[in-house]
Amino acid sequence: MTSQGRTDRSESGPAIRLANEEFDALTDLFLGDTGPGRPDEPAPRPRLVQDHAEPEDVPVRHAPMPSTERAASKPSPAQRPPTVEAVITGHLPVRSGLWVSQYSARSSEERAEPVALVRMVAGSATVDLYGVPRPEAEDASIEARTLEDALRHARRYAGVCIVHTDETQSPRLLDDARIGTITILTGANDAAVVDAYRAIKGISQRAEGRGTPPTIRLAIMGADRKRADEAGAKIREAVSVFLSAELDIAPPISAMGATGAWSLCRATTELDVPTILDAWFSTEDAEESETVTATGTVAELEHETHDTPCSEAIATSLAGHIAGLRPLHLPWPGPAGVEFALDEANRLHALASEAIGGLAGLTSAHGWAQRHAELIRMALSANGAIPNAGSPILHLFTGTAREIRPLLDTEVKIHLLARIDPGTDYFTTELN
Repeated sequence: MTSQGRTDRSESGPAIRLANEEFDALTDLFLGDTGPGRPDEPAPRPRLVQDHAEPEDVPVRHAPMPSTERAASKPSPAQRPPTVEAVITGHLPVRSGLWVSQYSARSSEERAEPVALVRMVAGSATVDLYGVPRPEAEDASIEARTLEDALRHARRYAGVCIVHTDETQSPRLLDDARIGTITILTGANDAAVVDAYRAIKGISQRAEGRGTPPTIRLAIMGADRKRADEAGAKIREAVSVFLSAELDIAPPISAMGATGAWSLCRATTELDVPTILDAWFSTEDAEESETVTATGTVAELEHETHDTPCSEAIATSLAGHIAGLRPLHLPWPGPAGVEFALDEANRLHALASEAIGGLAGLTSAHGWAQRHAELIRMALSANGAIPNAGSPILHLFTGTAREIRPLLDTEVKIHLLARIDPGTDYFTTELN
């Protein structure tokens, strides 16, 4: 804290570490205030990219469905290793279950092979087949007397199983290493975009302990190609910038149509997700998952602990020289030496030393914050509103006040910083 020109790190208040969930403003900022009404009604326009980089300028490449080789080049489903895709429903127009059926039918069509859909909701389970000729489907329906029978018969026709569960079973589904792909079905309005990013962030964090992380896919429902591409570009940019993750985007489904589904079984059951997957796979994979590198966090406020004396720690953090600032760790891609911090009013600050980073670094940081203002604001809203996310307060530290004189009339706050007692204390004062 600054006191008669002297700074003491211990008086400025400790920086704090907030859990990742507290930075997930994507729900707190928008969905928390979403009132009743049709889910696809226009919502307020939070942007995940700035106006100078509209999504239509960013081409969206639609990824094909996993395993989309033509049926003629494949062995029968029973001869191939089984695969499982988990489907999660986000902010969708009308009933979400209807879109799960539409997605399953489209998946079968694009793969050019049958697909099984297993749904487990509120203690009941259903098994449906898509893309199976009518006589074969009718035979399978007749033979499937139990849920286990239905899964066994579905496996004869389909090598791919899509699994959809309610929220009580979703954690076990997402944690199972046998799930190769996780697909999020979402709408294209702003509330849906926010909800989809939140879901992807949660999935990425849960997948950190898996040896082979799942492929994460996004499928936009109930929107034309232009609106779907815009929404997909927003979400993909957010995922790339703040989660350092890749996102596959499936071709959108603009409207509902006939699915050609055949029901094999509808039953109440006490079976859980692992048991259902055991029944789908002929053998259980006993290999232990490996630990993978964690994905990057959106932003992190951190408790700083030091084994070295406090005065040595001061030299490593410029924020420690200004009362009330807490270090803020953002995925800043620019020059080294630029720091970010929040003050007690949760306003964003950028700091640099003239010797490291300098004015050029601050200028770059200001531009970067402007380009990603909405993302920074959303990522940190759980810690309070940040009205200046796109215009951080700039601080430049110098040890030679005379040479920095031309900047005293600018909006950049100039601080003189000098060590007055080696190993114990610093002198600092704001010059303008």
